[in-house]
Formats: sequence, C-alpha cells, structure tokens
Amino acid sequence: MLAGDGMSQVTKNLLDLTQRRNFYAGDLLSSVEILRNVTETFKRASYEPSSDDVQNFFQIISNLLEEENKEKWEDAQKIYPGAVELMQVIEEFIHIVGLGMKDFHNAYLMTGNLVASIQRLPAVSVMTDINFPMKGRKGMVDWARNSEDKVVIPKGLFVSQSAGMRLYKYHSHCTSGQTGHTGTILIYCTRVICFLIYMKSLLLYLNWKMEGSPVFILGTVLYKTLGLMLPSPK
Repeated sequence: MLAGDGMSQVTKNLLDLTQRRNFYAGDLLSSVEILRNVTETFKRASYEPSSDDVQNFFQIISNLLEEENKEKWEDAQKIYPGAVELMQVIEEFIHIVGLGMKDFHNAYLMTGNLVASIQRLPAVSVMTDINFPMKGRKGMVDWARNSEDKVVIPKGLFVSQSAGMRLYKYHSHCTSGQTGHTGTILIYCTRVICFLIYMKSLLLYLNWKMEGSPVFILGTVLYKTLGLMLPSPK
C-alpha cells in the first residue's frame, strides 16, 4: 500500500472516531496530531488527496469544532496550543490540495461548522473581485447563508508583481458581522508567498507559485465556532 493510500484510510478511521463525540482534551490534541501526520505524509509522498480525502479531512475538523467541545478546547490549551496548530495544519492541507489541482479547478466544502473553498487561479484569469462565501450556492448550510461574515478579495490582488522582497499592503474589504473589522493583507513577493488573515470566524489563505505565469492557490474558510476555540488575544 502506498503511503498516501494509507493516510486515506487513517482519515476514514479518524472521521468515524470523531463522529462519536464524547471528547476529552487529550482526544482533541491527538486528533490534531494525526491530521498533521496525515498532511505531512501526503506532502512527502507527493500524493494528491482525492475528493473523498478532502471531504473527510474537513468533516473531521468540523467535528472537532463542535460547540460542545468548547470547554475541552480550553482544557487542551492549558497543555498545548492545539487550536493554533490546527489552523496551521489546515493551511498546509489547503496548499497540498491546491497544488494537485489543475488551473481553474476548485473544491467547495460545506459542513455543520465550516464552509471551505480551494481554488487554483492563474493571475491573468481573475477578471472580477472574488466573494466568499457564495451564499446563494446550492446546498449552502443555513448558518453560513445567514451569516454577516464575508470577504471580498479584490481582483487587483492577483496582478503579477515583480519578484523580490518588496512588501505590499492591501485593505481587503474583509468584514465580520461579529467584529466589524477590516483586515489588512501583507504580501511578500517572493518565490512562494503565503499569508493568513484571522478575524472572528473567517480565515483566508493564499499561496502564489511563481513558475512562469503566476498561479494562485486561494483558500478561504468560514468557521461557525472558531472564535470559541482559539485562545483570547493577550
């Protein structure tokens, strides 16, 4: 069995376990560690996760982020910053999924506690601003459709920039119904760029591969309960 295939089975098993609920703090941390190992194995094996792998991965995360686990996450944070590590694992997984996509392809996932979109976009193809989430999309979960949280990613963000360690700052029109924040995006134009916006409940990931014409891997994730799980800013 190939390493990637083995990790597919691991995610299926973990999905089954996380659907049973009744978590302890240690269970949450162990689950995050398993997801990190799965992601790192996919990366080392140059394995392209299947659509089932992607769906299972995000469903596991949704299960871990059930509101009933809030106190367990608080207990877990006293041992290890597991919620923060989970965000890092998600970022890496989005990158792996995006690298395996063909240009213009996308994955859109909807679960009880998150909505995620992963797209591979050649810079020259982005002709309009990108809105997330697509509240009118067929099958959109009610909590996301009714949420005031949204992000509008301006098309100008995707314009090819010259290489080098130049820093660009964009005001992203990210707004949150809960916080009213406007996000600021910092972009380092290097061979590979990656940045993260954190608001109350929405995370945006972007990777830019500069191999010939720039191609962006855009990942956006809207969380229903994320603000409950992450430690409070100090």
